[in-house]
Order: sequence, then C-alpha cells, then structure tokens
Amino acid sequence: MILINWIIFCSTPLQKLDQNIKAQIKTLKTDVRKMLVSKGEKPLTKVHLIDSICRLGLNYHFEDEIDEVLHDIHKNYVQNGEIITFEDNICSLAVLFRLLRQQGPHVSPSMHSTHLHRFLFTLIHYS
Repeated sequence: MILINWIIFCSTPLQKLDQNIKAQIKTLKTDVRKMLVSKGEKPLTKVHLIDSICRLGLNYHFEDEIDEVLHDIHKNYVQNGEIITFEDNICSLAVLFRLLRQQGPHVSPSMHSTHLHRFLFTLIHYS
C-alpha cells in the first residue's frame, strides 16, 4: 500500500508536467504554422524557416504548409525549370534549390546566368 501511494505521489507532478509540455508543443506548432502561411513574411524568411524545420526533423508536422509555401515560391520564382529571381544571396539560392529539389517541383540543375555570374564574382573577389 505504501509503495502504491509513493508511485501515485511521484507520478502526479510528472503527469501535470507532461500536460504542460503538450500544451506548449501545441502552441508552438500553431505559431510555426502561422509563420509558414502568413502573407507578410518574405519568401527568403520562409525558405530558411523551412530549412530549419527540415534539419530538425520536424517537417512531418508541417507537410501541408511546407508544400503550399514551396509551391507558391515555385510558381512565382521558377520559370522553365530555372530559378529566375530570388534575392542576391547565393546561399539562400542554394537552400531554395535544395528544398525545391527535395520536395518534388521540377527545378533545373543549371543555374540562371545572372546567378552564375554573381556566384563566380563572389568566388573571385572574396577568396
């Protein structure tokens, strides 16, 4: 009887803690969903957010939202399979390219000449 009371005593705070953690997780997931589908965020911000979510292995929680964002980016920034315009940052371009290739929309491995020239310029001048 004493052992059962001890177990009940010890497990009660953990159950409350688990409920608090579950509530926090639910709140955070809702916040991330809002960030992904918000219209005010820049595409670059969303690309890096998606990249972070994927690297953390949490993308299965947000599959629909990620697909929607990448579809919109693909529709607005990809023409004939090539990324036509997207920030001046070659790192961001590379992240976008990788995410689009992983998620399925067709993106050509050849770089648009403007991006290639910027990349070569960066290599030459900052090496």
